Amino acid sequence: MQFGERIKEQRKIKNMTQEDVAKHLHVSRKTISSWENENSYPDIKSLVKISDLYQISLDTLLNEDSGLKEYLQKDKVQDNFVELKYVINALFYLAVLLVAIIKNYSSLFFLLGVFLLRLACDHFMKESKLLNIDYDLPFRNWNRSLPVKIFFISCFVFIFGFAGWGIYADFNNLNTNLPLIAMGISLQVMNLILYIIDKFHIR
Repeated sequence: MQFGERIKEQRKIKNMTQEDVAKHLHVSRKTISSWENENSYPDIKSLVKISDLYQISLDTLLNEDSGLKEYLQKDKVQDNFVELKYVINALFYLAVLLVAIIKNYSSLFFLLGVFLLRLACDHFMKESKLLNIDYDLPFRNWNRSLPVKIFFISCFVFIFGFAGWGIYADFNNLNTNLPLIAMGISLQVMNLILYIIDKFHIR
């Protein structure tokens, strides 16, 4: 029996609606429908909850459907590449800061190298179909909760504020290192929080 058929059958045995299951698993009813029709699969955390709810072992669920196994393996690889992406982002923001402060060719080459590494990572994820829109935040996926949206907007306000401070300091022959360092720290903090949002699928 395939995964979708199994969970649909167990739901009916327990006299539960899709809405009941959705509330128990903290997902939408549409997501439950998608799982039962095998248009998508749950992640490993949701799968454990399904196993507990329907009292079916994980081995049974996994061994019945090769498509589910393949999805979970792909999801694990995707998670690893998401972590790599944020490490590269952190290096990129550091390189930008070094170029702005040190202003020499070695820092410029470092920036170029990190930029090309990021392009290569993105290209691989797209070509291998590992890139999921849920991970592609914040610019193209605004299907977020209000606190997350406010966080994104606040980050950009701070970053542009520090950039404006740096430009003002440069025009008035003041020390530009302090606003640049503040902007660099802000970018790194934003990158870390975005990683947490991505890693734990905060929406």
